[in-house]
Amino acid sequence: MKKRLLGVDFGHVRIGLSLSDPLNIIASPLPTIQGSRNPAVAAQHVAAEIQKRKLDIGQIIVGLPLHMNGKESERSVEVRAFAVALEEQVGIHVHLFDERLTSVQAERLMKNAEMTRKERASSVDGVASTILLQCFLDLQGCTLS
Repeated sequence: MKKRLLGVDFGHVRIGLSLSDPLNIIASPLPTIQGSRNPAVAAQHVAAEIQKRKLDIGQIIVGLPLHMNGKESERSVEVRAFAVALEEQVGIHVHLFDERLTSVQAERLMKNAEMTRKERASSVDGVASTILLQCFLDLQGCTLS
């Protein structure tokens, strides 16, 4: 059996998490956890969640926010620092993956599901993480066939 993949949508307020199934085909959301403006502290929160849930993770996929033209922003620098801190803390390879429009897709899906603004605010990070991880899994499936 393959090790699962963990999807992470880094945020200052909340961190969205998602987990692949044992075959690495389908991504499912996990409850969001507390974020932090400090990338090392945010990494500690994710590491603690991995340990608490006793997750057997083979790789962590972290969403890298890019501008629409593909250039990096200040936020990208924060995410890179978070990814380095997380990899050091958990000893699992962290892969950065383009997350452009995942939050927009998540917001659209939740609006279509007629969720209230408050429900969307508390769920958008987990849904965005799930979309991010599912996109990664889908691309991996294309390269494996």
